[in-house]
Amino acid sequence: MKRAACILLVVLMFLSIGQSITYASELPSDKISGSRLVIISMDRVSYRDIDEYNLTNIEAIIKKGAKGLMTTNTGGSLAQKNAYVTLGAGARARGNDKSSICLDANDTYDGQLVKDLYYQMMGREVLDENIVNMGIIDLYDLNSDRLYDINIGAVGDVLRGHGIKTAVFGNSDLPDNPQRYMASFLMDRYGVVERGDVGRSMNMIDTKRPFGIKTDYKRLENAIEKAWDEAQVIGIELGDTSRAENFKNKCTEEMLERYRRIAMEEGDKFIGNILKKVNFDKDIVMFLSPVAPAKEIGRGNRLAPVIITGPNMENGYLTSSSTRRKGVITNMDVGATILHMFDLPPLPGQLGSYAYSIDEKAGVDEMLEFNERLVLLLDMRHTLNPAYIYGDIIISIAALLIFLFAKRYIKWINILLLFVMIVPLCYLILPVFYTPSMFQNALIALIISLVILALLMYFVPTTVDRIWILSLGLAISLIVDQLTGARLIRDSPLGYDVISGSRFYGMGNEYMGVMIASICTGSCAMLQRLRDSSIGRVITTLIFLMGLFTMVSPRLGANVGGSIAAFIAFLCTICLIYEIKITPRRVISALLLLMALLVGVFLLDNIGGADAQSHMGQTVKLIRENGIKELFIIFKRKISMNIKLIRYTIWSKVFLTSLILIVVLFFKPTGLLRRTFERFNIVKKGLIGATAGAIAALLANDSGIVAAATAMIYIAPPITLLMIEELNTKEVDS
Repeated sequence: MKRAACILLVVLMFLSIGQSITYASELPSDKISGSRLVIISMDRVSYRDIDEYNLTNIEAIIKKGAKGLMTTNTGGSLAQKNAYVTLGAGARARGNDKSSICLDANDTYDGQLVKDLYYQMMGREVLDENIVNMGIIDLYDLNSDRLYDINIGAVGDVLRGHGIKTAVFGNSDLPDNPQRYMASFLMDRYGVVERGDVGRSMNMIDTKRPFGIKTDYKRLENAIEKAWDEAQVIGIELGDTSRAENFKNKCTEEMLERYRRIAMEEGDKFIGNILKKVNFDKDIVMFLSPVAPAKEIGRGNRLAPVIITGPNMENGYLTSSSTRRKGVITNMDVGATILHMFDLPPLPGQLGSYAYSIDEKAGVDEMLEFNERLVLLLDMRHTLNPAYIYGDIIISIAALLIFLFAKRYIKWINILLLFVMIVPLCYLILPVFYTPSMFQNALIALIISLVILALLMYFVPTTVDRIWILSLGLAISLIVDQLTGARLIRDSPLGYDVISGSRFYGMGNEYMGVMIASICTGSCAMLQRLRDSSIGRVITTLIFLMGLFTMVSPRLGANVGGSIAAFIAFLCTICLIYEIKITPRRVISALLLLMALLVGVFLLDNIGGADAQSHMGQTVKLIRENGIKELFIIFKRKISMNIKLIRYTIWSKVFLTSLILIVVLFFKPTGLLRRTFERFNIVKKGLIGATAGAIAALLANDSGIVAAATAMIYIAPPITLLMIEELNTKEVDS
């Protein structure tokens, strides 16, 4: 194990170098500060709407400030009642119909004064000017069963606790149905906002508008004027777009678009009046739409606009340490950004990072184009990936049947198995040839795959050479791409889906399984060709080191489950290559070495500070804040997610089919697999290591079945190809 310890030291040295470079260049040097923050919420709006309608004032702040796309995931559905509570908690939370019932203290509710009823609920007095949430008890009950801690009203609680005065105005009321979402965003833990006006007086009767009511912008503006000099955070809810959306099943599509256009144009005019009051040298304006329009959600686009302008928020793209992606932040970042503006720390359990501006000029057209590219990528994932998965399954079944019943067709299955191994490389290359057409991208992917296949078949005559060239070609491409900014993987159909918000950087589960298995299989196939030479072992070890580095480096995303799987796979393969006998003592040493590696990465991940941490560092932060119980909560969440995915994802079918293929070929044809492994004894070691990595990936990741399934692409097909080679050799010899 001394050699392994030296390897660990080398990895940590690389990590520390990469860490210092990253955080020096990635995060802004100065914090945002302002005397007043104005938050304007206009729900159910997209960049497409801003582009199509005459929204001159919103376009003005787009040109002036930093803009981005915001993920809208919550602890429940994509509904406003969940979205605003999530914004306020800084964690994915749930609301219900009662959680948006926010009333003035002197209003009546259920036949009683609100302030009296509130005291009965909470045992706390409220002031006459306060606004209180009548569903605060329900909110705590609704979110008590989550697999992570949720601090309801975290943002408002920190602001109020540090003397930052908050006021909210406007509503999205429906007849006899109060909907005051902004108040549920900026309230404190007790469900209280210091002042404002969210009552019915903010609306007026208009029989030609949805539900016969509309925002009374004059009253709204006057109410804000009175609080302008007293409140440091002013939240404004423009509810007409929300009412129009809620009316969509009660009118024609033409009328719906008319209502939406009028609501946006009137809201834009109001925003222009508010902007006249703003001193952009010290004040900050945040415009956001917490939930995307139904028509956008219907086509898979759940991202919504967010624009921030003011000091240190110049024209450019928004980003955050949560995403490390130009033009994208999460809805959990919004609360962290608000607190950062006042130099306030978040509460434990707030998972977001503050947003900042990348100085790269962009307007509505650029944001719309970027949004469309992300939607196309989602469509490609939903189209190309299933096509590949079902193709893989069909080819695996065909290979098994041909082996058992129709060996005369075996040369064709040889070609198809190579094709299965080529597709992940093809999908990685595909972003280089990006077009805005799904059909064209699919055609390009097919052409790339066929070209690579033809080159392999023509120029590489032996199976072992084809395996190592293809496997290591893919592995090295992935490593280089990670080291140079992950420009290919982030736009690959096998990369990660920004819209779902599950991962934004680093190595996703699909390519994580691919890389681990391709490194093990490819390196040992290369070593087989080099006749297990010393130089071959050195090259193999270096490839393992680079593969491990891309998994554990905080600079590249620090995938905990991937790091564990890669460590086990690579160490297992190295032990087999160097013929190191596995003993209980060495197993314990290996586990201690793995723990030391993870601890070292955790420590390095904290060098850049809380706002620069990867997923690993954020995990440590949660454990420090909430105790060791957080670790068990994480394990429970991962196990729960894995069980769910095993049941529902089509990747589980790939894993199961590949497993059946290997098991059957182990017995039939009799003795063929044994002879194959005797001939390709070094490749066998890589396949065993890759299998160990696939099992570790399955157990150590919340989407482990995906990683395990993609790892099988470089286990089952190579085994089958080598068996075909052995079978052909036997027939020639006979």
